[in-house]
Amino acid sequence: MMAFLFLKLGLLNLEFIYSNFSLYILFINLSIKNHKNFKVFCSLSKSNTLNIIKSSDLFIKNSFKLYSSLSESNLSLKNLDNNYVAGFSDGESSFSVSVLKNKGSKIGWKVLARFVICLHKKDLDLLKRIQFSFGGIGSIYIKESHSVAYYTVNSVSDLTNVIIPFFFKNLLLTNKRADFILFNQIIELINQNEHFCMEGLQKILNIKASINIGLSLELKEGFPATKPVSRPIVDKSLINPWWLAGFIDGEGCFLISIRESNIYKVGYQVTLIFQISQHLRDLELMTRIVEYLQAGRLIHRKNHPLVVYTVTKFSDIEEKIIPFLEKYRLQGVKRLEFENWRKAALIIKEKGHLTNKGINEIKKIKEKMNNNNS
Repeated sequence: MMAFLFLKLGLLNLEFIYSNFSLYILFINLSIKNHKNFKVFCSLSKSNTLNIIKSSDLFIKNSFKLYSSLSESNLSLKNLDNNYVAGFSDGESSFSVSVLKNKGSKIGWKVLARFVICLHKKDLDLLKRIQFSFGGIGSIYIKESHSVAYYTVNSVSDLTNVIIPFFFKNLLLTNKRADFILFNQIIELINQNEHFCMEGLQKILNIKASINIGLSLELKEGFPATKPVSRPIVDKSLINPWWLAGFIDGEGCFLISIRESNIYKVGYQVTLIFQISQHLRDLELMTRIVEYLQAGRLIHRKNHPLVVYTVTKFSDIEEKIIPFLEKYRLQGVKRLEFENWRKAALIIKEKGHLTNKGINEIKKIKEKMNNNNS
């Protein structure tokens, strides 16, 4: 039986939902600054500990609406395929390490490690399923002003016992795997309490300098002796179809091009486009995706850091891309984008794009896709 507790404290409105495990009390530091509304989803881990993002970690101290994400209605959530989660994480997650000034620390600095996935709030249900796949750890919150939802794991215990083992078993295939390996090295140092001494903090900074965009200007100036470690070389691993489905859900794009053309009687040329964009450092992986799907080509503009996998040939779209995604289904709201794109493909298959009626139908589909993405 689900129980509810409603509290009102000053400017703070809290709505607690707790199960029959036990009742937890949350203290949130308030500030009048930055008045924004957040919805924060808390969870009870298998060890019955409450996972929640502190207000200071959200870069805001204000109003929260709190929910338990392991309510009875969510206990029936179906797990995502682990390879899908790995592929989606390859596209949308980040392994973040923050080193911040802290007067309460003996060395004047604190270290915060996080695993984060940030999506449009339309994909809140997918974030809940990802959280469920990780056993309910971490927290989900929504930043309404930007229409985004975050899934965050910042408990060192959860990172050590759940997130890190998961990605050692279910491999990331992009160069994000190098970030993950370095992130794991920092977690190991934190578990050894190295972050409580300056020598250990410098070790952490040497590793952090090689993760993502490296050190901030403040850290570079504060720790001039920092020597970035070498980034690990990412081994080639076989592409799992569910990994690719997850990666497409994160990085894929379905487009419809309608251009005026004198070649066709209706005055328009219709082209379906499937794309995956990635940083040039993952050129080798993108080449293997072309080989795996046996369709499309890679486009790289000179002096541009992106490589784009592009499929425009209709026979490849009809015979390879669509059948693949019908078998290995997208799990997020991008599934709706794909379904509309597929409807346009059916019209083209029946030669409907050569008629005014068909062109108008495809235009409506394209408009619907654009509205869904807005």
